[in-house]
Amino acid sequence: MRKAWLAERAQSAMRRASETNSEPDLDAAVRLLRRLHRATAHTDDGRTSLALSHFLLQRYELSGRKDDLDESIALLETVCERSDLPPALRPMAFHELGTVLMRRHEASGADGDLRDAEAALRQAVSLHPPGDLRDQATDVLGVVLRMRFDRWGGVDVLEEAVAMGRRAVAPSGGVGSDRFSALNNLAVTLRIRNEHVGRLADLDEAVALGREALSVIAPGHPRLPSVRFNLGQALRLRAARTAPGPRSEQDLGEAVELLLSAAATLPPGSPERSRASAGLATAYRERFDHTGDEIALEAAVRWTRDALTRSAGGRADRYAMLSDLGMALGARFRLRGSTQDLWDALEALQEAASALPDDHAAKPLVLAESGMLLWELHQRTGDRATLDDSVLVQSRALRLMPPQSPEVPGRRSNLGLALRTRGIRTGSIEDLDAAVREGKAAAEAEPRGSRRRPMVLSVLAGSHWARFGSNGERADLDDTIGAAEESVAGRSAADPGRAEALRTLGAALAARAGLAGNEHDRCRDLNQAVTVLREAAGTEGTAARLLVDSARRWGETAAALQDWEDAVEGFRTAVGALPTLAWPGIVRADQERLLAENDSLAQDAAAAALRARAPETALCLLEQGRGVIWSHLLDAEVARAEIGRLRQTPEGAELADRLEAIRQEMDTLDPLGPAGRPSAHVSDTVG
Repeated sequence: MRKAWLAERAQSAMRRASETNSEPDLDAAVRLLRRLHRATAHTDDGRTSLALSHFLLQRYELSGRKDDLDESIALLETVCERSDLPPALRPMAFHELGTVLMRRHEASGADGDLRDAEAALRQAVSLHPPGDLRDQATDVLGVVLRMRFDRWGGVDVLEEAVAMGRRAVAPSGGVGSDRFSALNNLAVTLRIRNEHVGRLADLDEAVALGREALSVIAPGHPRLPSVRFNLGQALRLRAARTAPGPRSEQDLGEAVELLLSAAATLPPGSPERSRASAGLATAYRERFDHTGDEIALEAAVRWTRDALTRSAGGRADRYAMLSDLGMALGARFRLRGSTQDLWDALEALQEAASALPDDHAAKPLVLAESGMLLWELHQRTGDRATLDDSVLVQSRALRLMPPQSPEVPGRRSNLGLALRTRGIRTGSIEDLDAAVREGKAAAEAEPRGSRRRPMVLSVLAGSHWARFGSNGERADLDDTIGAAEESVAGRSAADPGRAEALRTLGAALAARAGLAGNEHDRCRDLNQAVTVLREAAGTEGTAARLLVDSARRWGETAAALQDWEDAVEGFRTAVGALPTLAWPGIVRADQERLLAENDSLAQDAAAAALRARAPETALCLLEQGRGVIWSHLLDAEVARAEIGRLRQTPEGAELADRLEAIRQEMDTLDPLGPAGRPSAHVSDTVG
């Protein structure tokens, strides 16, 4: 009698939990099923164990309680080992066991769980009769094979995962009310294949499947946030893989909306919540890459930290969140120059790399980004060992990366940048040759029209320019101009990397003018050089060092044409940018070093002004050039006086104390302090 009463109450609780998917109702179902399981320990044919394991898994997916997974697996392993299990229950037991083992692998990264999940699901597929249940098991097996590819690679495994997904969504079969799940899972697998093989058609199909999944899933279904998340990821990646334009902007905007919706609607304790936050962070970082919008970059950092906070306690994909944080902080460092961001980015990436074995598919990407940040650190410190480490780490990343990966061209370009830097520093023609070789290979492999191609070409142009400076060969000069012109042509006016390509193009055109065999060719190249250097110096948001260099070359090139008024304008722009170059947020030694690199700028500017018959302008430019640090000191004195006056007011005392603390911190920063800015210009890097 008691068993019948328990069974009736358990059935009622299961129905309610299935309808509401609320944690209290799931708790009630689990509690009653546990009691029923104990009461029927010697008579249960396995149905109660299967029901209990199912609701334990459902509660885990809502709350993230890992002990629910362990209990579910223990129950299912016992059921699967039973020789007296009814034939109709055996495929269901293996099916459920494979699913729960897959979930535990997601949470812990245990390799054994992944292998056992694959074995259980293959058994389930072989035992299920044709119909929805076999299609569902096939669908989950495809997901497990995709995870196996993520863990150990192997294109054959990925192809089998795609084949399983296609079989699960085949029109002749379908998967009943769970068809949305099969559509969603196949979309994810195709997206992963694009990331590793590079076929854009896979992304188009993934987006179409994701939209179909979203159209057939029931409103309010607990998996709805996950479906939105995965469609958002496919749209985000398609935006990153296609050339800038209305379509990519539309894809990225829709991706952000879907990912925001997923993050907002997933329960706070859900294991999927951290993944949604990470996806949203990546979308915001890519929006920053497209637009340079600082608000998007701040959102990327904020959402990545949110993802890491929610994944505390360990998740198998925590390395991905650490990697995302490292890349977002690296981007913020390049924008603002805070060395603290650089150190934090390196720390996050190194922690991510240390968590991954060499045979993990994500390891080369994490290493490649870490290697680029080491190059950035060298640009700040000048430390030769750091530069050598950058070359070694990036080379190792490329050795581990599958040759067909769409990441290879960009990463080869970045390695070429590090080799070029070392070649310039050491005078090694071998390094410069290797830099050009890597840059050419990257440009040949990067498809025309891709977002990354202009960046790759800009780096290649810089490597040809550096080698020309070493060997003086005309071929390198012509190749510099060709690559820089194509890079400029492929960029919008708002592209933050356009100024770099323009500066390189202008410098090379001016150099070619010096080799011209006749006056017509000389004047043509000089006039074109002035035009592009003026544009480089006038590009909004250009880094101060790049701006000063571009404007100075503009002035020098206009002077070569004896256009003294335009030369004065170029030099005036360069001198006017010196206070920003040697800004007060860096230590005095760095200010003096940066100004010393331009020690003759004010004299050249004054000389051009005199040739333009503007002696008063010449005097002003001389005074402006020599008074940069003095003006900072005067500004500091004015600031101190203003802080003092602020402190005299009751409402301003606290604010004055905060401002004074900030001022003192800035005054005492060491050369690697968090307020420093890069000592070298920003070059195109491909992430």
